[in-house]
Amino acid sequence: MKKLLLIMIIMLTLLLAGCQWFHYPVSTTTTLLNNSPATTTSSSTTTSTTTTTTLPRAPAPIFSITGGEYESPVQISLSTVVSDATIRFTLDGTDPVGGNGIVYTNQLIRLSEPRNTINARTYKAGMSVSDLATNEYIITSAVYEPTFNVPSGFYESGQKIIFETLTVDAEINYSINNGASIKYSGPFDMPFGIPTRITAVASKNGVVSPTISNLYWTATEEGCIIFYDKGFYSDGWRYLETIPNDRIPCPHGWQITRIPWGGKGIYIGANNSSMGGGRLNTSIIVNTLGEGKYAAKLCYDLVYGGHDDWYLPNRNEVKALYHNLYEYGYSDLCKFGYWTSEEYNADKAYYNHFIKYYYTEDWERNEDKNSDYFGAWPVRQF
Repeated sequence: MKKLLLIMIIMLTLLLAGCQWFHYPVSTTTTLLNNSPATTTSSSTTTSTTTTTTLPRAPAPIFSITGGEYESPVQISLSTVVSDATIRFTLDGTDPVGGNGIVYTNQLIRLSEPRNTINARTYKAGMSVSDLATNEYIITSAVYEPTFNVPSGFYESGQKIIFETLTVDAEINYSINNGASIKYSGPFDMPFGIPTRITAVASKNGVVSPTISNLYWTATEEGCIIFYDKGFYSDGWRYLETIPNDRIPCPHGWQITRIPWGGKGIYIGANNSSMGGGRLNTSIIVNTLGEGKYAAKLCYDLVYGGHDDWYLPNRNEVKALYHNLYEYGYSDLCKFGYWTSEEYNADKAYYNHFIKYYYTEDWERNEDKNSDYFGAWPVRQF
């Protein structure tokens, strides 16, 4: 037993002594940044390197004609020295980055305004976007369009209209509601009481500027606003007017903005869609349904501006409200859906939205007559 223990002690001693005969290296990892030299702490070193790859920049687009002053309009083409590249350009002074701008497709770009700026960049896979290339072209023979001193909009009182153009000695001509051309000779009064479109153009030496047009609405003496002019009197009326939007609080205000059409389950026969026909529809609805809280009755009972002959407009009259008032920003406070006086069937009636995204010209929008989600916008004829 003692001999066996002695042998084990001797073997353990030899094993421990043998470990000193070998050298095990320490592995060290070094990251190289900015090409700095690596520092090692042992005879055997494992090194990893972090590198940053910079894409080459695409060359800027080339203009066929350089910027400068030109007597007559010019036509510009764009190109690049790299193949399979895309050029984007703008004409409004903005930078063609981030999807902005027009994709160039080898078309000629005609420049005829007095002052024209083209900004362009080249895009190519595997390359970074090019530097901005820009050129400005001044067409000395071009005529600047007239400017209005009064912007489009609604006005409670009359305004003086004044035209100006940056082109010296240019002549300005204008028309009112597509009437005869009038030579501008100084400030004039905006026509009052009816929607008025004023169109103006400047000219010099046979060169004509772009045409500019503004639309104005003014209040009548009773505080109403005319939104449609038939152009002649027939059946006792020529104009359609409505109540200014600040007199019709938006949802969830006055009762006229959230009201059912009424009469679900009853086909009334309110289907007159001609301009002015909403009045007949309203009478038919009220005579059929009698007393109650519904769209046609609220309009029928309304007294405003000294008038008591208001009615619920039909589809085409609502369309005129949208195009002649709302679309030009006048009714921007009332982005809402409105009933018409026309029914779709016994259970549903037509409506439309005064939100551009939802507005539709095909008039396929109809809803349950008992829904109180929509409003009613009263109109009258005279």
